[in-house]
Amino acid sequence: MDVCFYYLRKLLRYGPGIKISATTTDFAFDSQVRGLYDDFLKDPLVLVKQTSLFSYPIGLYMPCNTSWREVDHVLMPLRMYNSAHWILCHFDNKEMCLNIYNSYTKIVKEPVVLEAVRPFLVMIPYLLFHTGFFEGKNIPEQEALKPLVVKMVPKLPQQKNDFLSKFESSFIVVIEYSSSEIEVKLQSNEEILKRLAEIEAKVESNDIILKRLTDIESKIQSNEEIQNRLAELEMKVQSNIQVEKQIKELEEKVQSNEKILERVANVESKVNDLQKLKNDAENVANDTMDLKKNLTDCPSFSLGIEFDMTGKSIEGLAETNVEKSIDEDIINFNEEDWKIVDDVAAHSLAQKMHQNTVCASSSKTCEIDVNDDDVELKDEDRQKIDEIAAAVLAKHKLEEAIVLFDYFLFE
Repeated sequence: MDVCFYYLRKLLRYGPGIKISATTTDFAFDSQVRGLYDDFLKDPLVLVKQTSLFSYPIGLYMPCNTSWREVDHVLMPLRMYNSAHWILCHFDNKEMCLNIYNSYTKIVKEPVVLEAVRPFLVMIPYLLFHTGFFEGKNIPEQEALKPLVVKMVPKLPQQKNDFLSKFESSFIVVIEYSSSEIEVKLQSNEEILKRLAEIEAKVESNDIILKRLTDIESKIQSNEEIQNRLAELEMKVQSNIQVEKQIKELEEKVQSNEKILERVANVESKVNDLQKLKNDAENVANDTMDLKKNLTDCPSFSLGIEFDMTGKSIEGLAETNVEKSIDEDIINFNEEDWKIVDDVAAHSLAQKMHQNTVCASSSKTCEIDVNDDDVELKDEDRQKIDEIAAAVLAKHKLEEAIVLFDYFLFE
């Protein structure tokens, strides 16, 4: 219904050849007046707070609206209580009356209509007064605030049922123009109804299109959100890939470091072993040097070895060129070491000759048994002989350690 009255306002305001001045209200005006009526009866000043109602008389609030001071007629659609039936109220501001057009008097009786329009009869004068409608017209306030006069327009075409939608009404308002007045009638008009039906179909189609567009926009927004989330996920995945790559590199470095640490540990172990071996070798070498120094200070036959021998003296044998019967593979002495053990060799040979067991072979074929019980040595002399053998063995071990150290050092 508001669409119909919008085009009616537009026609009245901008239509070519229009000689009358008129405007309309809408369904919201009807609802606000009725909703405020009970409070208005208690306090008329409550109307002053409703700025939206004041917008109608001053020509605002609706598209193509015109101030009521500039027009002679105001057309108002009113919907009946608990019904789909509409009536038309024509406010004539010159006569200050409200003309009622009812196309369904068979069902909607006059008392019901008068009860429905009562809020408009009482409140419209107050709206006009508070918006300056009566300024300059020399109308007293008491006269201006009187309720409007109501007139029921007779002999109107009547509709056959109570269904009257905003585009499918059986009767439509047709405005006929004259030079001095406007006459409003309700009459059947199939052509206008057809056009209104087409408009309604287009509006419904537009509503469907708008709904589809809204759905599409919603889907687009949803897709954009999904794309944004996918983009974020891709960034996270890329970041995770980079992190995994870095972790892999770190793992490789860790493995490499572990190998290096293992090699370092092995080297440290070897170094420790070599250092220990070197220290042991140095200690043995120092002991050997001290022993050699002590042995050097002593003459070959000044060891003080005393022999307790029986039988024939072997002093002559000791002075003669008696070859040493010692197997050098058993005790590997140097030449200086041989001098030290001359007395032991002489005693061993003399003892064996005395027992008829002297070897007739070449020199260095018989072993010297320094631990022979028949060779009676003093404890200190036997200790010296043992030290000589230990020194020779330590020297050979030192040479082997030096070779092993060079091997590990240059490996």
